Amino acid sequence: MVCRRCGHELISARENYKKGCLVYVRNPAEIHRPRTNGAYDFTPDPSWCLYVEFYCPSCGTMVDVEVLPPGHPVCNDIEVNLDALKKDQGEEVVA
Repeated sequence: MVCRRCGHELISARENYKKGCLVYVRNPAEIHRPRTNGAYDFTPDPSWCLYVEFYCPSCGTMVDVEVLPPGHPVCNDIEVNLDALKKDQGEEVVA
């Protein structure tokens, strides 16, 4: 997997590309500022959710953002079947 902007190789396409990114975990209050002065200010509660941002380590381009509960593992949102792609292209599959 490579960064589309700079071509930096993030990680093998057989792994979750997010493992090859820089990760920045943000409090939702940094993004959604309070709308009122009071107990109910419409800001997401950081004990319920966090913003997890993924960046290319070479050029700093944002690759993805997830909103996850604290402690939740990073999602694997794409799995490329390289063996099937190579087979379709007539290439030899090497394990």
